[in-house]
Amino acid sequence: MKSDPKTAAGRAFVRSLNILLKYARLYGYEHARTVEQLRIAFDELHTAIPPGSEGGLLLGATGSQLLLDGVPLEGAPAEKQFAQLLSSAGLASVQFFNNVTQEELARLALAFPAGKVKPTELAQQLKAALAGMQGIHINEICFVATDSRFKQSTIAAQLATASLGSDQEHMKEWLNDPKKLLELIAAAQGSKGTGAIGAGPGATGAADP
Repeated sequence: MKSDPKTAAGRAFVRSLNILLKYARLYGYEHARTVEQLRIAFDELHTAIPPGSEGGLLLGATGSQLLLDGVPLEGAPAEKQFAQLLSSAGLASVQFFNNVTQEELARLALAFPAGKVKPTELAQQLKAALAGMQGIHINEICFVATDSRFKQSTIAAQLATASLGSDQEHMKEWLNDPKKLLELIAAAQGSKGTGAIGAGPGATGAADP
C-alpha cells in the first residue's frame, strides 16, 4: 500500500538527518557537503510539515526502534543506532513543529557529537541546544524500577509517549482505541530483544508528565 505524502516525506527526512549527522562527523559542520545536506534535510522536513499546516512531526525512539508519528520505521543500521542513541540519553522523542527554522535544525544537528560521548552528556547538550526553541522540543523518559510482570505494559506506555510526545489528549485517545492499543502492544512485543530500555536491570521507561 502506498504511503501518504507526509509519511514518505517524513521517512526521507529521517534518512537525510542521519546522513547530515554522518557528514558532520566525517567532514565537520562547515564543509560544503554538510551544508548542502542540511538544506536537503530542512526541505524534506518542510515537505512533511509545511508552514501553516496543523500538527507536526514526531520522531520517537524506544531501544533501537525509531517511530515516525507513532509508526515503527524499518530502519537501516544508521537509523537503529540513532534510535539507540536517543534512548540511551533518556529521550523518548523529538517533536518538530511547523514553525521550525533551518537555524533550529542546524542547532539540533550541532548538538550531536562528532565522536563518542556519554548518554548523560548528550542529553545535556541537546537540552542546551534546544533551549528557547519554538520549532523543536524533546520529550524525556523517566526511569523507574518496576515488577517484570508489568514490563510489556510499560514498554507499550513508553511507545505511546514516544509516539504522542506530551499531548495528553491524544494519549487518552490512543489508550481508549482498541485498534491503536493493539498496535502499541505489537510494537512492544517487537521491541523485545532489542536491548533494555532502562538504565539497568529492572528499569523501564515512563514518560515525564
